Amino acid sequence: MTKHSENKGFSLVELVVVIAIMAILVGILAPQFIQYIERTQKSVCLANMDTLIREYTYAEIGAAPEDITAANALLQKITQDHGGTVISAGNSFYTGGRYADLCRESGEYNCMISSDFRVLSIDCSLHGDNLVDVETLKERLESITFSDIPDFKYTSLADYFSKGHPSLDSEAVNTGNESEYGKYGSLAKAVGVKLTEQGVNTTNRSWRMYKKGSQYNLFLTDRKITEADIDSGEWISCVMYDIEQEKIVQGRVQISKSQDGAYPIINGSTFQEE
Repeated sequence: MTKHSENKGFSLVELVVVIAIMAILVGILAPQFIQYIERTQKSVCLANMDTLIREYTYAEIGAAPEDITAANALLQKITQDHGGTVISAGNSFYTGGRYADLCRESGEYNCMISSDFRVLSIDCSLHGDNLVDVETLKERLESITFSDIPDFKYTSLADYFSKGHPSLDSEAVNTGNESEYGKYGSLAKAVGVKLTEQGVNTTNRSWRMYKKGSQYNLFLTDRKITEADIDSGEWISCVMYDIEQEKIVQGRVQISKSQDGAYPIINGSTFQEE
């Protein structure tokens, strides 16, 4: 005699268990998937900004634009070649205008052109600024002069370091010493203004120039450091440029408190190469 097995299917309890497991898996995986999409979209946006910057730089290698009007015309042509739409043209000496339709998430690109028309900096309203190249930052820092600022203590950063100062930090902007730094109140604040004039945007980054004996390094973090980083023990992604050896090293650092306790600083002695 042949026996036929009876197919009872899933019971209500089994269905509830399966649904619960699926809900848990979705709850675990969905946030990670969303973060992956966000990171991918930001990476694409930063790559788009980098492409515009490289094309602008390549286009003016032979001869930089003669004035801001020519510089803006060049930038508009490059952005429109990539499907960008002009929101507003540059309306000041250091501004390259605002553009739409270049970020996949509808962010707006705010562009800045340096005073010599050779450097383009871009900030996306959603994804922040393109990663400034540490070697370019070094060149721009070393080219800064303060001769146009009344009552300024130093003529340049070379002059500053020649007086025995071991470092300069982007976060040291609250000294309030107008007798030495004119209307800016601090060297770091004046340097920030000078960098902006040159089209270098470090608003969302922190940097530190450090000189000790034969060592002369520039550190540039991937994000802005804060006082909370001092006690957190978190390692911050960072690029170090060995100025003497002309070598760029990717790694990570920890954050310390300045000697006077007024602001956070990049602790170069903790730098670890990755």
